[in-house]
Amino acid sequence: MDLKRVDSWLDFSAVAAGLLVVLFALSGSPQIAALFGGLAALSALGAHFTGQQIESDLDSQIDAMEAEQAGRTLSPEQLQQLTRRLRAAPRSDGPINLTGLQGDREAIRLAHVLKQVLVDAEFVVDGVWEDALIGGTGPGILIRQTKKEDSLGAAINVALHQVGLDAKIVVRGVDPPTRLEIIVGYKPFDRRGTLRRPSASDAKRRNRS
Repeated sequence: MDLKRVDSWLDFSAVAAGLLVVLFALSGSPQIAALFGGLAALSALGAHFTGQQIESDLDSQIDAMEAEQAGRTLSPEQLQQLTRRLRAAPRSDGPINLTGLQGDREAIRLAHVLKQVLVDAEFVVDGVWEDALIGGTGPGILIRQTKKEDSLGAAINVALHQVGLDAKIVVRGVDPPTRLEIIVGYKPFDRRGTLRRPSASDAKRRNRS
């Protein structure tokens, strides 16, 4: 039985018990009336708490919908932090290829934000391109490189996590046209449907994998 049905049942029980209180009081049975009075009070109290839980669940669903519509955003302070960290990262041999998931406007917008940050950090950026990769991108931001120990990819991965963006490194065995690619995929959500904010430890675990 779900919470809404429990709440409806408790509401009905409170009303029914209240009616029985009146009937038994009028019929000269105060003890039975008191018994149903207690039942009515308990049912009303239960209905109050289930109603609060239902309202809380609805608020969570509304927050999740608003987060989905808002998309991934970075505050001015986060943009400055990300730019500062990327300026301290190793330099790339060539341009960084930057792609957003085709058809995903939120991903494309974020890719353009990241491009400006990379340019401000004095990287050469090729893109933003739009592409639908075979097999999909998965959630978050992919950093594709040819070597697992690539220090630039690791630095970008950690920097993105530190401003709340979910990212992971993917190692390719074949040399790409550019040494490093950043692909912005769709926004990740947790099992409750809310935006998952990664921690810096997520980046460290992924770097070790």
